[in-house]
This record gives sequence, structure tokens and C-alpha cells, in this order.
Amino acid sequence: MPTNIPIPPERPVTSRNTCAPYCKNGRALLAGGGGMAATMIKPTRRPARLTLLLAALVSAVAACGAPTYTYVKNSNEHLYFKVPHEWRKVDPIAPDVFTDPVDPASFESAKRDAARAWQAAYDSDRSGENPDVLFGNDGKPFVYAQVRKLTEDQRDEMSINALRDLFLPVTDSGRKVAAQHDQEIIDSFQKGELSLNEARLRWSGLSGFELIGDRVLDPGNGIKGVRTVFNYYNAKYSDVLHTFDQTVLLSSDSSRAYLFVISCAAAYYREHFDQLNTIATSFTVRSR
Repeated sequence: MPTNIPIPPERPVTSRNTCAPYCKNGRALLAGGGGMAATMIKPTRRPARLTLLLAALVSAVAACGAPTYTYVKNSNEHLYFKVPHEWRKVDPIAPDVFTDPVDPASFESAKRDAARAWQAAYDSDRSGENPDVLFGNDGKPFVYAQVRKLTEDQRDEMSINALRDLFLPVTDSGRKVAAQHDQEIIDSFQKGELSLNEARLRWSGLSGFELIGDRVLDPGNGIKGVRTVFNYYNAKYSDVLHTFDQTVLLSSDSSRAYLFVISCAAAYYREHFDQLNTIATSFTVRSR
């Protein structure tokens, strides 16, 4: 797995002070008692201009309190991240996007639910419709976070490469296994062992993998992880090439895996890299 392909450099994000010159030290100069506000309130021979100036002042002060981001946190799991304030929370969330479907009443379904300690999703679509998770035709950005409890066997096997493949196959070996699985599904369908619907559900539809960047992370306090950016097509959902900005962290005691994925059209990712990079780097996990 190549590790020397750089993720586009993280650039410092500067926020514009929309309050200036009407705010000083976080307080609006509207309290009277002289100064700028008292001078502006003094009657003049041009009331129309005064009215417009005051209206502009009030609008600028109102902008001081307008939030830019929504902060999402789970105190029990010691994690947080942020998304643009105008994005909406997605509920319900499709819990198992790339796993074989199982009966909700089955023991396997119960095990998956038990392993999923927490999850949350946000997207930029304000229509209120639940989109195709990760692979929407419109290519709008989608953020998914998950906390997964690991078994004893999984803890022993949780290498950096295993973290890379936790959600989608990224490593050479992970993609080889996924391709073999897809071929087995196709063979079973051709033999009549699976119906078209069953085969389509179990077939991943993934193709056109491209690795953009990979960086091993060391947040400290025994936590380790990796951030990987890559492209995929998925014939099941869309003909649009999608970029995935994926961060996976492992707790210091290896009992939890923390997944954070941003998905959107590849063209959108390139155009809005600064904003999406800010979201990706906001994902923080504290030691348990």
C-alpha cells in the first residue's frame, strides 16, 4: 500500500470578520454614551442616509452571531467533529451499506447492531429526502461517522491496513478479496443459485479505484490511525465518480474503531477541497 502519496496540503483556514468595523472585542458599539454610536444617532440634515447607515449597522451586528458550523459530539465516546451549519442531519441512516443483507431478526443482525456503538450522518441536501448513502447521483457531500466496538479477535488483527479497509476496500489485498466476492456473486447468479435482486444486493458494484493520498496519523495518547483519500465508481447507484476522504482511528486500548467518511462527486471534492478538508481535520477523538 503506497504511503508516500501526499494528501493535498492542509491550508490554514481564516475566518472573515464580518463584524468589523462595527464590533470591538466582541461587543457592538451601540450602547450609547458617546463614541461612534452617539455620533451616528445625532440628527442630521440627511435622515434617509442615516436610516440606511443604521440598517447596515444592524445587519452587520446580526452577522456577528451567525454560526458557521454545527459541532457534533458524543461525550461518552470522547469524539467530536463539525459540519457546515446549513447541512442537515440524516435520519434514519442505512447502517450496513457494503455488507451482505441479513434478516433483521437474525442473530447476525443483532451482532452487527451490538458492534455499532454510535453513528451519525449529515449532508448538504436540505430537501429532507434520505439520499443514497455515499453514492448519490447529484454528487453532493455526505458525512458519516461511526464508533465500532471490536471483538478480541478483531483487536489482534487491527493493523493500519485493516483500518484502511474497515469501510471500503482500499488496500491491494482488500480490493482483491472484494473482487473475488463479486465474481462469486456473479457465478451464483448465472448458475441460478441467486435471484437478480439477491445478486444485486450482495454485489458491491465497485470499480475504478484511484488512490489520491494516504497519511498515517498519530494523534497521541496511544491513539493511532490513518487518513486515506480515494476514488470509486459504483454501478449500483450512480455513474458519477466519487471521492472518499476517510479517517479511521483506533482507541489506545484497541476496543474501539472510529470511522469518519466524507463522500461526494470527485469534481465537487476538487472544487471545494478547502471546506471539506476543514471538516475532515475537525474529526477528533480523545483517549478513553
